Amino acid sequence: YQDFTNKMLRKRGYNVSIWSPEKAGQILLDIAANNTFTLYEYFQTDVAGHRNDPDFTKEILQNLDKFLASILENRPENLTVIITSDHGNIEDHTSSQHTKNPVPAAVWGPHRELFKEVNNLTQIAPLIIALLA
Repeated sequence: YQDFTNKMLRKRGYNVSIWSPEKAGQILLDIAANNTFTLYEYFQTDVAGHRNDPDFTKEILQNLDKFLASILENRPENLTVIITSDHGNIEDHTSSQHTKNPVPAAVWGPHRELFKEVNNLTQIAPLIIALLA
């Protein structure tokens, strides 16, 4: 689920376990270990940017930081991790709209060199497809 802690599902009445960001990171690593390609979409940063609520933004970013740290600290050497976004908005609290700020792509793992020339989101999918071929 896109809210890796499951707190949102619990608030909606679902009987699911609440996970720490670190536990959720390990779960995602376990899923990735059993698949050739794993896509995880997390859009709470976008929600936080639109809400323009500093406390919510702080919570989202702190949890995301722990989640990503867990993944990167425990990532097997043969796993490539790509983090990117289609737009910004959480970084500018003067607006609740998407920004035109550049969005970086961060890559860890054995295939990171293939992505070092990426300067546009449209370049990422073809590189992933080439890796899967």
